Amino acid sequence: MTSKSTGACVVPVLVATVAATSRPAAAQEQVRADLDQAARAVVSIDARIGERTLLGAGVVAMRQRDAVVVVTANHVVRQGATAARAIVVRFKDKPQLALEATLLTGFDKTDDLAAFRVGRLREQGIDPCALPALPFDALQVVRRGHGVYPIGNPAGVAWRIPVAADTVTEVGERTITFQSALIDNGHSGGGLFNTFGDLVGIIRADQPPYGVAMRADRAWELLRTWTAEVPADACAAPAMTAAPSARAGAKDPLPDLRALSAQAWSGNDIEDVSSWRPLFDAIHAGDVDAVRRLSTPAVLNPDNYHVPFALHWAAALGQVEVVKQLIQLGAKKNAYVQQPMPTSPFGDAMGTPLHMAARANQVGAMKVLIRAGASLEEGLFSTGDSPGTPLATAARYDRQEAAQVLIDAGASLSGPHQEGAWEQSPIAQAVARGHIEMIRLLLRARSPLSDPFSGGAPSLARIAVRHGQLETLRFLLSVKAPLECRSSATICDTPVHEALALSAGFPDRPDIRMQALQILLAGGADPNASSDPSYLEQAIESHQLPALKLLLKAGARPNARSREGRSMLKLALDAEDNDAAAALRAFGAKP
Repeated sequence: MTSKSTGACVVPVLVATVAATSRPAAAQEQVRADLDQAARAVVSIDARIGERTLLGAGVVAMRQRDAVVVVTANHVVRQGATAARAIVVRFKDKPQLALEATLLTGFDKTDDLAAFRVGRLREQGIDPCALPALPFDALQVVRRGHGVYPIGNPAGVAWRIPVAADTVTEVGERTITFQSALIDNGHSGGGLFNTFGDLVGIIRADQPPYGVAMRADRAWELLRTWTAEVPADACAAPAMTAAPSARAGAKDPLPDLRALSAQAWSGNDIEDVSSWRPLFDAIHAGDVDAVRRLSTPAVLNPDNYHVPFALHWAAALGQVEVVKQLIQLGAKKNAYVQQPMPTSPFGDAMGTPLHMAARANQVGAMKVLIRAGASLEEGLFSTGDSPGTPLATAARYDRQEAAQVLIDAGASLSGPHQEGAWEQSPIAQAVARGHIEMIRLLLRARSPLSDPFSGGAPSLARIAVRHGQLETLRFLLSVKAPLECRSSATICDTPVHEALALSAGFPDRPDIRMQALQILLAGGADPNASSDPSYLEQAIESHQLPALKLLLKAGARPNARSREGRSMLKLALDAEDNDAAAALRAFGAKP
């Protein structure tokens, strides 16, 4: 509130020293986007009381077909027993419109809360139901050290959002006190929001270096006592009790997590499963109140890292509000569960909550986790049974929406930073499963086509051949993916070597070897590439006459010698393979 004289009180609080938390730029942008959306429910106020005009703000609490009910700090619209004789408000969506408001008779001097109504909005081009529905009645967990953002009308500049979050210093039964360098006259009556854009309080004291807000749930309790003047929200959507499923038609849909919970719990030394079951049932149902009531440190963050945590299941189910609640309650955002995902054909570990959300294509839960500081690179320095990074998990399961969210947030496109781990990179995972559209997406994001950390890593073409992904192989050749090892000083197996070794793993595809060879040779593979063994040598030793003839027709040198100095013809004769010897002689081979 701004006036010539103010009587705003400052509640004494403990000063907190909080280390700044760095976030990826994309996460910061998402926070800003959420706050910009929430600010649409904040109005600026010019209240005329006597001869003075007071500045402040209010927050839309109820929406009707053609009107809204707004809550504000009582001292913005009343001075002692004197109520404002004129209240003019402006909405962020139409800041040029000055609209008159009608003060409601209900108010509370002790808690400094009042409300007014703004009507006839549609004729002014404002749809009340298009304004954000801020959940006043949902208790948001707020603790000392949490980041919050005041949005009001400071010094008459409405809807200004701080670049950095202010810090909560004290949480009482009815109020939240926060430390702020930017709080100013005119913030009073505005909203205090957390980093998810959720309303946590109505600001009632705006004198720096501290602000004081009435808790939103307490404000709701007061507001509902004025029921004669405050009807129910006419625009509220039915409550969601079930989470959205993974993308329709996606391959390998996430299996029933209730069944998986039982599997994961069994044999993991959990002494009292009954203490876990109610919370997990609440998560499945999306019951935020029950989750808040049932959560304990032991259940939120168990010591056994072979057991799925509550946040993992909430993320996998896409229960966005539950994910927010668990994070605010202290659930570890980067807890890494090594239990393999039951029914997974790849035997990969569950990983972090972000891995699980990516696995299930739960984009909403992913955005909340990323905003809260979940690691995009967990798994980047791991090998073995690690699922790689969350982006690698999204690529493995062809979750394109999830992959785009991770890429936009700045996820690494390379594989784990260890020798021999290139096949855990996002693009290698997509190649191995034949997800061509995912490969296109990764290439548009400038994914490397070869391992930037190891010259001897298998090429993507070799990975495609090994897994029998011939259409993917054709696509890779069309985009000029390397066929050989990146380092010319390194002798390593090539896609042609891999093709010559095919068929054992594909009993139902007897022609796969020749098909792969034909694609590779037509795509520019050098039949005389420096390798050990040479392609002709491998074909002769494995008695692959059709492959031998194909290589010779493609230009393989019939008189090349092995590293031991033996001619190709001698190799065939020593192997007593007369058909191979005849084929070599037909192309001019000599002993």
